[in-house]
Amino acid sequence: MIGNDDKFKEIQVRVEKHEMIDTSLGKLAAWNVNTSALKEGLFKEGGQFRIWFSADERKYTHSV
Repeated sequence: MIGNDDKFKEIQVRVEKHEMIDTSLGKLAAWNVNTSALKEGLFKEGGQFRIWFSADERKYTHSV
């Protein structure tokens, strides 16, 4: 579930791959995670979002 204010939506989360990404901290090994809503759109325009978690103990995040 993901929530914003008093609205909640059920989402599906998939770890898609492990990859190297460029960040302001330099290159990091990261897990590429994709999300999508199971009913209706995730946002007003529908859609999905991706987030990367660093594959180390810090777990830095980057999203698009």
